[in-house]
Amino acid sequence: QNIDHFIITLWGGSECSHFLTLPSLCYARCVFEGQEDKETIRKRFYEATGENYDAIRALDAPNTLAASYLELPEIDFCRYVLFQDVFSGYFDTVLKEGSCERYDEKADELLQMKKHSRFGYLFEAEAALLRAMYIKHDLGLQLRRTYKAGDRTALMKLREKITAAAQAVKEFHTAATVVWKTENNPQGME
Repeated sequence: QNIDHFIITLWGGSECSHFLTLPSLCYARCVFEGQEDKETIRKRFYEATGENYDAIRALDAPNTLAASYLELPEIDFCRYVLFQDVFSGYFDTVLKEGSCERYDEKADELLQMKKHSRFGYLFEAEAALLRAMYIKHDLGLQLRRTYKAGDRTALMKLREKITAAAQAVKEFHTAATVVWKTENNPQGME
């Protein structure tokens, strides 16, 4: 009440698209104007952008999916998985083995949503991130458990999963490069 102006800032460099903040900006504007009804917010978002509010919000799945079942905040969860060195176990304490099935399903959903958006390249990038997370999520936990059990046969099988994880991360990097070059200067992606 009695607020005439407010400022919203975006932090974190350009690791994610600024367009992903549009739902938050629309939501803030609607709430500021006293319109908190979800359907009104969806309608206003579509009127302003021509995009589906829920589809653009779904692009945050790499953070929201895991946070929901790991009981963690939704802040940058994908970094735990993407930047995890599967041999160090640094983030293993916040991950659960076998809890990543939804990543692959959500990647498929995002690829379907891209057909109805001018931001198709964002859906492709987030789907690629989810695919990398699907493979990498509990790989460190599996490696450690298998190593401690002394199961060399299982370790040899995990070698294929390590190769698949590296390939999935490369595919995500390629998709992230497309996002960067579409929305930013060509410099800085390195």
